[in-house]
Amino acid sequence: MILDIALHTEYLFNIDVINAVFDFHWDEHYAYSGEYHDFPEIVYVADGEVEATENERIYHLKKGDWILHDAMEFHSIRSAGETHPHVMIVSFYTPGIFPENLKNGVFTLSAEDQKTYEDLFHRIYNTFPHKDAPAYSRQLLALELSVFLIRLSANQTKERKQSNSKNALEYKKIVEAMRRGVYDNLTLSDLSRECHVSVSYIKTLFNNHVGISPKLYYSKLRHAEALRLLIAGMSVGEVAEKMNFSSPNYFSMFMKKHLGMSISEYLKKRSTPTI
Repeated sequence: MILDIALHTEYLFNIDVINAVFDFHWDEHYAYSGEYHDFPEIVYVADGEVEATENERIYHLKKGDWILHDAMEFHSIRSAGETHPHVMIVSFYTPGIFPENLKNGVFTLSAEDQKTYEDLFHRIYNTFPHKDAPAYSRQLLALELSVFLIRLSANQTKERKQSNSKNALEYKKIVEAMRRGVYDNLTLSDLSRECHVSVSYIKTLFNNHVGISPKLYYSKLRHAEALRLLIAGMSVGEVAEKMNFSSPNYFSMFMKKHLGMSISEYLKKRSTPTI
């Protein structure tokens, strides 16, 4: 039994590195056009309201709501409801399997869980920026966050809270088409024909919900998929061919533009995270 447990510890969920912590206070006009990264991120609304996109889904979060963006999911956020939201964000690395029911939905925390999480967040926020903090303190906080997420996964249910407006459904349809055609170098005209909407309407939807052009959004999706394939072990040449780039050199230039560094530099940096 001891041997069996030891052999399977790499599959158990735990947080081994907290990557970043942010405590934001935004005005009613704030909008962030979005990003993706190779680690999960928790977004918790301590006050006010926000609209958050996650791949093709659009969610509306209010005070006490909590959402988790999984690794390599494109997500954006903006103020909503004419409020000044207070938003707490924690990102982390986990070597194990992430609980499926923490993904793709919004948790509404009980008053007790809100208090517990906000206290934990503030202790993380006050500890992790300081590199001279004792290692055991940082490890203990990472463990506390792991336990909180496991308990949340086991004992609570989440709500979808997705927007079902006509615009949100059209946005979802277009992003789904982009994701299906992530290898195909789609144009806006291709998307317009497939989704039966005009190019100008597509541009308006993306401006309203993510604040960037649909062309840039699709480019980010292609970059995220290419990065996933590289992390999985495919070579630069193999990924360039699969993603229908004209040459490995052009693909490397495309990746460097998005990464801010070469593919080899990124993979080397990714392999050595620090606590």
